[in-house]
Amino acid sequence: MPKIIYDDGREEDFNEADFISRADLDENYISKDDVAENYVSKELYDKKKKQAKEAFKQKDLAERQVSEENRAELEKTIEEKVSFKAKHGFEEIPEEIMQIREANPNLTWEQAYRVADYHETSNANPNP
Repeated sequence: MPKIIYDDGREEDFNEADFISRADLDENYISKDDVAENYVSKELYDKKKKQAKEAFKQKDLAERQVSEENRAELEKTIEEKVSFKAKHGFEEIPEEIMQIREANPNLTWEQAYRVADYHETSNANPNP
């Protein structure tokens, strides 16, 4: 068995199985700094993956809530238009009322109707 001789003159047995040669070290192993710089632990990866999954879940939930709110608002708007047209017997809402409503969206259809002071014009010949 080979021996190690130290600077102070001591000698110890050298068991090659307990040591790694520098050539093997350079070829087969990486330093702790390289690991920290270039690799991520499974635990950290799982944590980041879980955070990303939760973030996408929250984003989808928020988008679904917004779309449901928009759908309810759209349904309400359509219902208001239909009831207004039915009440006044319009096929389509007259342009004058539409313009006032678009200019002042906080008005109801009835208020826009009153503000427009709309009078239906007849296509009949006034002079028979």
